[in-house]
Amino acid sequence: ANEYESSTEYSTDTSEEHSKPHHSPLVLKRCHVNSHQHNYAAPPSTKVEYPAAKRLRLDSGRVLKQISNNRKCCSPRTSDSEENDKRRTHNVLERQRRNELKLSFFALRDEIPEVANNEKAPKVVILKKATEYVLSIQSDEHRLIAEKEQLRRRREQLK
Repeated sequence: ANEYESSTEYSTDTSEEHSKPHHSPLVLKRCHVNSHQHNYAAPPSTKVEYPAAKRLRLDSGRVLKQISNNRKCCSPRTSDSEENDKRRTHNVLERQRRNELKLSFFALRDEIPEVANNEKAPKVVILKKATEYVLSIQSDEHRLIAEKEQLRRRREQLK
């Protein structure tokens, strides 16, 4: 066995493959990652090697038991209902935060002429166009200040 083995399996998303064969991108989704480390100093293993699917089920069962045991030992005072209430409260607050962020992006988008009419503008495009817009406004401001100063000097000369 290698000191470090890693394998990743991918599946392809071909949901649009038949409707748009030439224009649909190939989407790779990560399905499962196996990684094993071998300790050469340890005595040879005598455990039975199961097929990968069965080994995965056994390992995930052990992990779930460890998590539930850790939860019991680390926080014996909090009940399941308290944990559910905390999780629910956290989820509500997180949803509110995401909604506020979304509304802020909509408000910003509506102020930027290049993307104001594009309801599907990605966030990164909104941010880039907003930056460009602010820089152009600053440039216009500097130009107008210089023009105003030039006109003020001209007026002084004409007096």
